[in-house]
Amino acid sequence: MLCQHCGLEFEPEYRYDLIILYMMGNFSPPFPDIYCETELFNHNEIEANWQKILRQKEILDNALKSGIIPEPYKNCYEWECKRCRYSLVCQSLARTMTEEQVEEDKKLWD
Repeated sequence: MLCQHCGLEFEPEYRYDLIILYMMGNFSPPFPDIYCETELFNHNEIEANWQKILRQKEILDNALKSGIIPEPYKNCYEWECKRCRYSLVCQSLARTMTEEQVEEDKKLWD
């Protein structure tokens, strides 16, 4: 963007203020507890995040349409699986998932 006052080019920033009020604090006094943070994003970061969301949507749409779950651990960040309640399911599927197995499973469910 071009500044109307000085004529210099700059990139706009988007500001997000996050405020979380924990009513039970850390389950010990003092109650309540508050957390505040300001995040700054530029247009490129927002666009990259939006493209990631659209790719994930496409993967989900394809899985729902075909009835075949996405390949475990392929379409996510490593940190997303650390405390996931379904991680054992993905671990089991990752060990046994082959093209032949997927086709066999499809025949059983059709």
